[in-house]
Amino acid sequence: MKTLIGISLISGLFAVGCTPVEPPKTPAERHARISEAANLAFDRCGQFMMGGFSAATEMRRTRDEQRQLAIQAGADGAMFEAQKAAITSAYDNQVIWTNPQQACNSLITNIAREA
Repeated sequence: MKTLIGISLISGLFAVGCTPVEPPKTPAERHARISEAANLAFDRCGQFMMGGFSAATEMRRTRDEQRQLAIQAGADGAMFEAQKAAITSAYDNQVIWTNPQQACNSLITNIAREA
């Protein structure tokens, strides 16, 4: 019985940890999400960026450009906060299941793909 409960608990945690972030519904959400993802990468992934200072500078530039595009598309503070929460939650879940370097690699790859 204890084994069954343990398996159920682990399965439930795995399902929660692997739940993908819902795709953005509007261009404003998309740009806000990329901006917040770049901000998170800039804050937490600097030590894993291969390009050092230039890579960090490029990440900051991407963050600022995407933020401007989001604002032009109609994003407000609440939208940025919602996207920040979604990205941070997904990143933290990935850190739990892998490690910070793999979570950063995934985050940076997704930013590069979407931006």
